[in-house]
Amino acid sequence: MKPHLFAAKPSAESDSSARPRVAVGEKTVPKTIASRLPPVRGNYTWFSSGRAAFAYLLSEIVPVRTVYLPTYVCWSLVDVMLNRFPETQLKFYSVDRSLNCRYPIDADADTAVLSIHYFGHRAEMYRGKEGVLLEDCSHVPLGMITPDKHPPEEASVRRMSFGSLRKAYRVADGGFVEGFFNPVFEADRHLSSWLRLQATDWKDLREAENMTDRHWKISDISGHSLAAILQTDVESVHRQRRQNEQFLAQHLTVGNPMVQFRADECPLLHNRLIESTSARDSLRSYLATQQIFTSVHWPVHEHLIRNRDHFDCEDAAWIDRHVLSFPVSEDYDFDNMERICNAVAKWHRSGASRFVGNTLSGM
Repeated sequence: MKPHLFAAKPSAESDSSARPRVAVGEKTVPKTIASRLPPVRGNYTWFSSGRAAFAYLLSEIVPVRTVYLPTYVCWSLVDVMLNRFPETQLKFYSVDRSLNCRYPIDADADTAVLSIHYFGHRAEMYRGKEGVLLEDCSHVPLGMITPDKHPPEEASVRRMSFGSLRKAYRVADGGFVEGFFNPVFEADRHLSSWLRLQATDWKDLREAENMTDRHWKISDISGHSLAAILQTDVESVHRQRRQNEQFLAQHLTVGNPMVQFRADECPLLHNRLIESTSARDSLRSYLATQQIFTSVHWPVHEHLIRNRDHFDCEDAAWIDRHVLSFPVSEDYDFDNMERICNAVAKWHRSGASRFVGNTLSGM
């Protein structure tokens, strides 16, 4: 077994033989012994959401003049830029249908470029000579993304990792920035987290998401969410999600897998590319009648649509029209995955896109 992700690491401070005395000029003084010492500083700084972590980075740690986001991106990050940083120049680089990123070549020292490990698949990071790399690890359990074996040659590129924790963990709230910082948090009643904990079905959870979209702060994670994260067995999560995703990849009778996951990767979802939008929407509606709720990751943000003459979002729009995301959470097992495949096969046999219904948002 690997040591627990959050196991305390031995340090020189905890080793009485490592630094028994501190040099002061030509003299040495004994190490301080007292009943109260500064608090232990961890490897992560915790936030209420991924967008809070992202906003904190840009406001306090790496304020820059220009930020590049991918055209294929969650709406929340675009909204953070538009609402919190209207004076910062927002640009986009394109992502193709295979999730290959066409990173900018004109980034300077006052520019941040965001890279995403899409759905748990380890991405090729930005390798420019200048600027800040913002590594979005929202789709991956903490500690499951290994650093690049071949980092950018130029040491002037600063790398900062952050993410949401509600995607990879079953918690009411949570986000993080890698490294220890000491933010002054904004006052927050955490009503969306309260609603998630009170939820009885996915409709309550959807409304909680809407509340987060409307109102969020740079605030702290709740204690119950942090406790759940620290107690999660990441290896068992990885094993179950991997099995679920592989089953869907092999047995779904429509479309093609969007991502081929490596053996050491932990899938967040199984994304399927369906031949047409009408077929995708028909299948999604049918599955909803069978109490199987899927989603679309992601619709193109309206800001990109309005500015499509300035940014190449053609492939992101194509994905938007064809992708369907299936749950592979560790909460589900072989029987659940078989049920999904059987429902898809039944829809396919019955004439597929002939089914017309109201597409429901799912979790």
